[in-house]
Amino acid sequence: MTSVARYLLPSVLGAANKRNVRGPFTIIAVCLSNATRLAAYALLFATASHAAKLRDIDIPALLAQSPNYADCATDGLPPIAESSLSYYDFDGDGNEEAIFVGASCLAGTGGPDIHGVFRLDAFGRLIEIKLPESPPPLPLAGNRNYLLYEQAGLLVREYYDSSERKNPLTEYFRWRNGRFQLERSETAPTYEAGFDCRKARSDAEVTICGHEDLAATDRELGERYQDILKTISPARRHGFVSGQKKWLQKRNSRCTYKWIRECLSEMYRDRLQELDSLSWRRKG
Repeated sequence: MTSVARYLLPSVLGAANKRNVRGPFTIIAVCLSNATRLAAYALLFATASHAAKLRDIDIPALLAQSPNYADCATDGLPPIAESSLSYYDFDGDGNEEAIFVGASCLAGTGGPDIHGVFRLDAFGRLIEIKLPESPPPLPLAGNRNYLLYEQAGLLVREYYDSSERKNPLTEYFRWRNGRFQLERSETAPTYEAGFDCRKARSDAEVTICGHEDLAATDRELGERYQDILKTISPARRHGFVSGQKKWLQKRNSRCTYKWIRECLSEMYRDRLQELDSLSWRRKG
C-alpha cells in the first residue's frame, strides 16, 4: 500500500490570497530587507496555515502530487479516486484529523491502496499519522483490504478478504500519549475442521476454518480417507497416501486469491466422489 508522509500546500502567497490573509504583513514583506522579508513571510505563512481548514483541502489531489503517480495523468484518469473521507478530532486539540481511503491508478482490481489518517501541522503541511501494524499471522485469505473509519471516538480498521466471512478481523485504536494504540481486536469465529485451525496458513485452510459447512466437509473427507486407509492393502497404501498429499497441494494452489469458497466446495465434492468410487477400499 502507498503511504504518503507529507506534502506542502500551495505557495505562501497563494495560500494567503486564497484565504484573503492581507494587511500589514503583506506591506511589511515588500518594504523590509531580504532577511526581514523572509521572517515576515514566515509569519504570514503561519497566519495563513492556522486559518486553513482540513476540510477545505482536496486531499486526493494533494496526495497525487507524489512521484509515485506521475504516470497516471497520461491515462486520462484521476491519479487517486476517493473511496471514503471522514473527519474526527482524535487528539482533542480542537482540530480535526482526516480519515482517507482511496484507490490510485496503481491499485488494479485489488481495491483501495491508500489508507491513512492525516492532519495539518503548524505550517499547513499535510502529515500522515502512522498507524500500528497488524501483528502477524493475519487470519485473512486471498485478496485482503480494509476500511478505515471512526466509531465512538476510536479509529477502526476493519479488514475484509476473499473468504466471504463477515468481519474476519477488526481492530480498534485509541489516541493515547501522542499516538494511536491498539485498544482491542476482534476476529470472526472459527470452526472445527479435520486439521488444527490454529495452524491454518494457506488461503484454503483459513477459508475452511471460517465456514461451518466447509469445516464439516473437511472432517467428512478426513474420516473417509482414514476409513479407506485402514482397509487397503499395504501395496496400495503408499499410492493412496501420495495421491491425497497431491490433492491437498492442488487444493492450496488452486483455491486462492478470489472465489475461494466456491473453489473449495467444488474440489471437496469431486474428491468425495473419487473416494466413494474407489474399488480398492477392500483388502486384497
